[in-house]
Amino acid sequence: MDYYIFQFGCIAEPKIKLTKRCNDLPYFEQIKIALGCDFVINTDSGSGLVMGAYEHPQISLLTNHWP
Repeated sequence: MDYYIFQFGCIAEPKIKLTKRCNDLPYFEQIKIALGCDFVINTDSGSGLVMGAYEHPQISLLTNHWP
């Protein structure tokens, strides 16, 4: 079984060979791709809120960067 990883917004080159870079897509195109996936792992509260609004399976890896 192959897993495909879509990377959004990261400048660094991916180290996983099945990664598809989607940095140049508009935000709503990225959301459409993410909603088409079986599962989402994100580090962005914006996309996490959208995924939550659609009740899409996800894990949000957020940090406490607020003062």
